[in-house]
Amino acid sequence: MTQVVDIPAAFRDGFARARLLDAGLAERYARHLSLGDPLADAAVAAAATARQRPWIRIGLDEGLAGLGDAPQALRDLFAHATDVPYWFTQSRTLPGCRAFHGNSRMFLAAFVAGSLVEAYSTLIAKAFITSGRLGDQAGRRFRQNNQLLSEIFLPGGLGEFGEGWKMALRIRLMHARLRLLTARSADWNHEDWGTPLSAAHIAFMNAALSGRLLERARVLGVELFPEERRAFMMIWRMAGHLTGVPAELLPRHEIEAQQLFRIGRMMEPPPEIEGIVLANGLINSAPMAAGVDDPDLRRKLVRQLYGISRGLIGGDLATALHFPETRGMDTLTAIRLRNRADLLLRRHIGFYDRRRRAGQFTQLLDLSFEGLDTGLPQAAAEDELPA
Repeated sequence: MTQVVDIPAAFRDGFARARLLDAGLAERYARHLSLGDPLADAAVAAAATARQRPWIRIGLDEGLAGLGDAPQALRDLFAHATDVPYWFTQSRTLPGCRAFHGNSRMFLAAFVAGSLVEAYSTLIAKAFITSGRLGDQAGRRFRQNNQLLSEIFLPGGLGEFGEGWKMALRIRLMHARLRLLTARSADWNHEDWGTPLSAAHIAFMNAALSGRLLERARVLGVELFPEERRAFMMIWRMAGHLTGVPAELLPRHEIEAQQLFRIGRMMEPPPEIEGIVLANGLINSAPMAAGVDDPDLRRKLVRQLYGISRGLIGGDLATALHFPETRGMDTLTAIRLRNRADLLLRRHIGFYDRRRRAGQFTQLLDLSFEGLDTGLPQAAAEDELPA
């Protein structure tokens, strides 16, 4: 098998270890560390120079039909977004939608305390912060990803002009905008870190939020049927397609997603200050995003989240992120026992299940949209997206 050359310096030690686990996948992943998203990058550059019309807004609302006079790069991006892959069938996603909304509270806990923390402890965090758009990065990332979850798991959400379809494209274009800003920064070291928000890192994030999220939810006691797991993965496969994950790094099923996550995690250098700041910010911002105003209750919830996170991500990574010492495994055991009891009630008492789903759905909407501007405001460039 051909040795990969020109691997960014920060990933070389990890690459040597990852090749021992899966040489082919490690080499594919390494090649993409220096690649961005050609379609989205070109579209953002074209939108910045074609200021006479808000082309991105038009594309999101009207698709290709409204882009007849738009720059070719924008038409190419929306042609890709409206070309439904052969493997995606909307009706087959319904079991995944039902499973997610029936367990959204635990999926959110696994999402925030597990998958997001693991993803943002990587050099992904350095790209977000080096772009110069620091602001409330942790809170914004939390709400933005929550909104993506809420939209893609609604029936029909990933169909053309569906809200999940639009949100996935907004995030893809936001990544392209941040990639442009970061690449211009004198603080970004391309030789050491590769391309900011590289194609490999976007694929890693998709794996973290699909197969890894299923694994973490299982640890919290969420039990899904095989059909539900397959539908869950189809939803994230389509979301990955829309957010720009290259086909050769887009997992087809849960096992592939978990393997890609392992390879990506092995190749990452130890967490640096940006990852430490963003990971801790995610934990601390979650109660505020949920609308918890009482300081004592907020501190209690933060302690619980740290306990869940330490149990999910393991002591080594938690210590590297400077997480406080907690009894993480005790917390997970209590949650699993509660969820198993809850599962019995849901399966045998229909009214309980319906009321529980409605309450969790309302909570998910509150967490996703509270305080988040989801529009595309006028800015320095006509179609600049919010960071």
